[in-house]
Amino acid sequence: MKKTLLCAAMAAATLGGFTLTPALAHHSLTAQFDLSRPFEIKGKLVSAEWVNPHPYLHFTVDEDGKTFEWGIETVGLNALRTKGVGKEAIKVGETYTLRGSRARNAKAVGFLREIEFSDGKKFQIWTGNPNA
Repeated sequence: MKKTLLCAAMAAATLGGFTLTPALAHHSLTAQFDLSRPFEIKGKLVSAEWVNPHPYLHFTVDEDGKTFEWGIETVGLNALRTKGVGKEAIKVGETYTLRGSRARNAKAVGFLREIEFSDGKKFQIWTGNPNA
């Protein structure tokens, strides 16, 4: 009887750990990004990580004769698709103008609010509500 209870308790603890892991892994937007520090950059997309919970885009940006690499985090994949800017639309090698909020602890990292394509089309990616 004790062995059965012990096994059941261990199974419950293990399953509980698996269900909590995604919730614990997701970060607070305002903890990582300073919404009062906007950025605007024009850069060439060099690679993209189309992963959950947030895709990550890598750009090269030329500023003052120097080239910098920027990492841009976005809203989730489904949210991007509903806005018309999924991985089919954003292409490596293309140049984009990006607007968003800077990371609290890194100079060249940000969260995307708006993307502008080279033809002038703009897409609002995130409205600025950290609770949305």
